[in-house]
Amino acid sequence: MQEKSQRERCKKFLLELLDDDSCIIIKNIKNIRYLSNFSGSYGIIYMEKDRSLFICDRRYEERCYKEVKNFEILIVREPFREALLRSSSKKNLLAEYLDLSLAELEIIREISKNIEVKDISYVIRNFRMKKDGEEKRLIKEASKINKRAYERFAGFVEKNIGKITERDAALELEYLMRKEGSETPYFPTIVASGGNASVPHAKPSDKKIEQGPILIDFGSVKDGYSTDETVVLYAGKVDEEYKRMWEILRDAKNYAVDSIKVGERLSLPEARAREFLSRYDLEKFFVHSIGHGVGLEVHELPKLSRDSNGVFEEGMVFTIEPGIYIKEKLGIRLEDVICLSYSGIEILTEINKEAIISV
Repeated sequence: MQEKSQRERCKKFLLELLDDDSCIIIKNIKNIRYLSNFSGSYGIIYMEKDRSLFICDRRYEERCYKEVKNFEILIVREPFREALLRSSSKKNLLAEYLDLSLAELEIIREISKNIEVKDISYVIRNFRMKKDGEEKRLIKEASKINKRAYERFAGFVEKNIGKITERDAALELEYLMRKEGSETPYFPTIVASGGNASVPHAKPSDKKIEQGPILIDFGSVKDGYSTDETVVLYAGKVDEEYKRMWEILRDAKNYAVDSIKVGERLSLPEARAREFLSRYDLEKFFVHSIGHGVGLEVHELPKLSRDSNGVFEEGMVFTIEPGIYIKEKLGIRLEDVICLSYSGIEILTEINKEAIISV
């Protein structure tokens, strides 16, 4: 018998929460995709103990019948109101508070006056935190797209130093990502050169790219699953002081990665990276947390920081991305996506980060 996928186990768990007087409404579009395979931008999942409905309007009717799996499809004018009308005879409504607006809470009170609403915001999110083989394959495919696009992008930059702006370069990289098979850039691509890279989430500007370091943060998407990768491309001869800082950060990243194993604290990698950077009086320039989960969203569970609770579990997929940012002088960040199993870690991203790549 074929082993159930993680999403199948999640749906089974949700149904086990229900009795004859309970129902579930799922509105978060990423959780909807996770459970049903629907790739559109709006729909509702409504579940009772013995019935699972995917409810959407006519804009997505054709897509529903092509994509949705293991749900009965219902096409109506107002999907959310339809789900609430069906819930009105129940005593308990299980819903994701994090995804309900104040207006929607008012509609619930209006239609289902006597129902008790219970929060299940983290039930599906916690299932999504651990990836199965198919999810891991898609993130690896997205990472391969990243690598192919980056290799072409490096050649483009080499030919256009002094001619193009950061904005031009970001647009070109996003074009190449799509050309290589990405559905979309999963987040606005960062291309920051020189001192502009000292802002961790810099926006590409109209500054011309000259010789020197270029920080690039980008993420391709394959069938809804994203990757997230940050590299430094150096235009021209590498400055020795910059190279020293880059190598310290690389070694701090590797020191953090070496601590990762099933059962270890989620807070340990950042603590290790900070301890390593403090040896060179650079810890104060590491201004963000060290990582986050990736998957259907580019930032999802687990959260990796020195304040994180919990431990690493088999199947988690997450980034490790320490950085050094010195105001108006430089910014360096190195980021990989890692999958964890009992046998160890697997780095899913493929661009080499053991040596500075120069053009």
